[in-house]
Amino acid sequence: MAVELRWHAPGTGAAMDPTTGAYVGGTGGTVQTETVHGFWNEITDGTTGYRQHEEVKSGDGVLELPVGTVISGRSRLVFRILGEDWVQKEVGESLARVWGVMEGAQLYMTLLLKRQT
Repeated sequence: MAVELRWHAPGTGAAMDPTTGAYVGGTGGTVQTETVHGFWNEITDGTTGYRQHEEVKSGDGVLELPVGTVISGRSRLVFRILGEDWVQKEVGESLARVWGVMEGAQLYMTLLLKRQT
């Protein structure tokens, strides 16, 4: 499935916030986009497997992108999927470990997303 990534590229004089990784300040920043392909699964009350982890809620989504897809360092990154905007959600250590085992040779990176509000 095609997924549009949209983020704000820093302008002149922008500095990276060490806590959030987002660029702040500066002038002349631009919105950048890239289309990537991945696997998408929206979580429902009937979805099994994912719901055993506290951070996963009904209405969230799981996106698997090929390893090497750049997501870090992209300020205010938004994932446009099936006409809706999604943002990344934090995952706990337990879920990250499970996804690491499921991925095996790391062909894909798994992201937990929530609808952008």
